[in-house]
Amino acid sequence: YAIGDTLEIERDSTTIKYIKNNTTLTSVATENDRELLAMAAFYDEDGYFNNIMTSFSDSSYNAAEEQPILAGTTVTIYPNKDANIQYNDTDGDMATTNYGNATEFTAAQYQTPEVTNTTVRSLMKFDLDWLPENAKITYANLTLNGTSHSGTNAAYLQRVTQNWYEDSVTWTNQPTTTSTDQFNLATADSATQNYTLDMRSFIQNCVDSVYTNYGVMLKLQSETGTSNTLAFASSDYTTDSSKVPALQISYYVPVQIKVEMYPNNDAL
Repeated sequence: YAIGDTLEIERDSTTIKYIKNNTTLTSVATENDRELLAMAAFYDEDGYFNNIMTSFSDSSYNAAEEQPILAGTTVTIYPNKDANIQYNDTDGDMATTNYGNATEFTAAQYQTPEVTNTTVRSLMKFDLDWLPENAKITYANLTLNGTSHSGTNAAYLQRVTQNWYEDSVTWTNQPTTTSTDQFNLATADSATQNYTLDMRSFIQNCVDSVYTNYGVMLKLQSETGTSNTLAFASSDYTTDSSKVPALQISYYVPVQIKVEMYPNNDAL
């Protein structure tokens, strides 16, 4: 079989026909009043069917109601929550202040004459609960749009392993993260460089309950220095709403079409 093959199972009176690309491969005799159930499956992990349709010659069948049983689906979603957390070694209030309305999704380390050694990290989560529990993810790209990068700003995007709340998370109560399967973001080439990250494995593991989806954290790989910032538009970025983080997901739901055949005559 090859990509693009058209496969059909057809009942013609007392005959079941198996057809590939309009050529009958084999035929099986059956009674014409038996229920027809069909099952098809791929044994390759990434195999899937497109445009599975049913059709009937019964006069009671309404062709206008014909619908695909399975088709690949692509959706674009946006964060359901994001926030900054900040720490400064001389301003203790920053560590306990909530920045849930921050307009930038930022990882930074900077110094100023008034406020020294400030570290910024950011949290983000996309709601994935709407995905079917047996969905197979074929594509998942996260687009982050740069706003004001500077310095040596290579960063990690790490999986969060604890729950957090957009309106109350702070540096002091920040959730834990893991470096397992983290994303490495290289130093930006320009002040507004955009980044696209392949999130397919992350999303699939969330669907399969390998991970619990608590979102991700952005942090600099080296949180030392005088002026290093990796800054993207957040969900609260109002200057240009087209720049908010976007996660595009393509998926399909496996379908099994089961065929049950019954003998015309029983004999020993």
